Amino acid sequence: MFSNLFKADRPESSIAGIIDDFCAACLQIEEERNKIVHSKWTRTLDGNAMDRSKFSAKMKHGLKETKETWAPGKFSSVWVHCGYLAHEIDEWMWAEYGRQYAPDALEDDPPRREPYERAVP
Repeated sequence: MFSNLFKADRPESSIAGIIDDFCAACLQIEEERNKIVHSKWTRTLDGNAMDRSKFSAKMKHGLKETKETWAPGKFSSVWVHCGYLAHEIDEWMWAEYGRQYAPDALEDDPPRREPYERAVP
């Protein structure tokens, strides 16, 4: 829905071509985030990983248990990826909408720089 609203509002935007990819990535990372939040976690016997288990009850399939083992680094990668997507979308929206996107921003805010532009002292 976000993608369609954005394309309707700004059909000529440079973002319009990649907004579907951003939205797909957000949906994918949301699934991983939901696994973390809505599952029961226990430490493996060797203590080097975490076991995830989740029960779901559906009329069509009955009671179902899902189990998988996650290495500790997978938790970090989910949060880093989520933060990266949030930052990228925020930057693109600011570039496209400017003050409309952040109307409460202070007038004396320093000007936005490109992500890799460095200030020279």
